[in-house]
Amino acid sequence: MAKKLAVAVIHGMGSQGSKQPDASDKLTFSKDLARLVARKLGKDRFGAEVAWREIFWADILQNRQLDYLKKIKRRTDFDQMRKFVLCNLSDASAYRPTTDKGDKTYELIHGRNRQTIAELEADCEPGTPLIVLAHSLGGHIVSNYI
Repeated sequence: MAKKLAVAVIHGMGSQGSKQPDASDKLTFSKDLARLVARKLGKDRFGAEVAWREIFWADILQNRQLDYLKKIKRRTDFDQMRKFVLCNLSDASAYRPTTDKGDKTYELIHGRNRQTIAELEADCEPGTPLIVLAHSLGGHIVSNYI
C-alpha cells in the first residue's frame, strides 16, 4: 500500500557514525522522533500511511576525518578537543562545491539526498506531500539540494 505522507529527516553537523545504515528506512538519529510521532498518530496509522526515511551523510566526511586524526595522532591533553573540532565543526567547511576534481564531497552528499527522495517517491502515491525535517547544517544541505 502506498504511503500518504513522506518525511525526510536530515541530520546536522557532527558525528552520527562512520557507517551508513543499510537502508534509509533503518532509523538511527531520528528514531526517537519517529517513535514520538507514531505514538501521537497511532502506530498502525503511522506504519500504514507515513514513509519516514533518513538522509544520512555523516560517513562521507567522518571516515576521512578519523583517518586524518590517526595520521596526526599526538599524545597531548588536547586530543579529545582536536577530535571534537575535526569531527564536528569541520563538517561545515568540508561541505562546499569546489573546483578540485578529486573532491566529490558536495556531490556525494547531494547523491544521498537524491537517493532518499527517490526511495520516498517509490513508497508513496503520486502527489504525496513531502515534509523535510532538517537540523543545522542539514538545513543548509537540503536547501542547496532543492
